[in-house]
Amino acid sequence: MGIDFAQEIMRQMVRALATDVRPLPERLDGVFAPFVSVVDDAEAAGHLPDDLLARMQDLRRRLTRLDASGGEGSFAATLSAMDEAEAHEIAAELVHVTDEIRFLEEGAP
Repeated sequence: MGIDFAQEIMRQMVRALATDVRPLPERLDGVFAPFVSVVDDAEAAGHLPDDLLARMQDLRRRLTRLDASGGEGSFAATLSAMDEAEAHEIAAELVHVTDEIRFLEEGAP
């Protein structure tokens, strides 16, 4: 789908993180699926610089680091165990990644 797709989805995610009134872990829950779609698309299409994609893959790993248990997936298990400080670190990194994606031009990995 390309850089335009990544820019739009990441912009929407940051807006949701900033404006939603729910606790931060719940806001992260709301942006996880769109974030994964951007990472999956970037992995398949190769339209993001390698270092940026690696940071996004690391975020995905951090958000799914715990094994699934009791009917919940690895993301839900990780989110349930996440403290507020880690949630803030992850949200901040999502904002930083979004800033970098914002300035990419189509066809420039």
